[in-house]
Amino acid sequence: MGDYKWLSMTWRRTGCTVLAVRLPYSVALIDRPRRGVHAPAFFTTGTPAMTDQGFEGLKGLAWLLALQSLGEVLAHALDLPFPGPVIGMVLLLPLLRLARVRRHVAACADFLLRHLSLLFVPVGVGVMSHLGLLSTYGLRILLAITLSTWAGMAATVWVLRVTRGRAIDGGEE
Repeated sequence: MGDYKWLSMTWRRTGCTVLAVRLPYSVALIDRPRRGVHAPAFFTTGTPAMTDQGFEGLKGLAWLLALQSLGEVLAHALDLPFPGPVIGMVLLLPLLRLARVRRHVAACADFLLRHLSLLFVPVGVGVMSHLGLLSTYGLRILLAITLSTWAGMAATVWVLRVTRGRAIDGGEE
């Protein structure tokens, strides 16, 4: 909410000085006419896609798509056993040290996280369209999801215990 910037500008043709405030998603112009120049007292222009924040999100999406595509190319060209998006994320990791890349990707990630619930709509529609399969295999699917979740949590706990044990043992020497 503290992303407001005040600007002052003068138009040469009309001699009108304008005080502008840059809001997060628009630019509000507050008119201060000079002698005898009449203009609208207040108007707002801009949309989220037209502001710097919207462009940063688009640049972040471009970074993500470019790195995913590069990962796909590397996976197919080098016949790697990893999917292209995973390779793209590995390529993204060192690039996140650059503030410029991190800022753009963060803006894209913020947008995606704000609208994450929309990504569940296709899944819900798919489940509703295949209720027959769900009634037939639902218990098996529930069992598989539950067991795999517990296995993932157990593996995470084991890795944390092993790595913390090494860190503590390494610190005492």
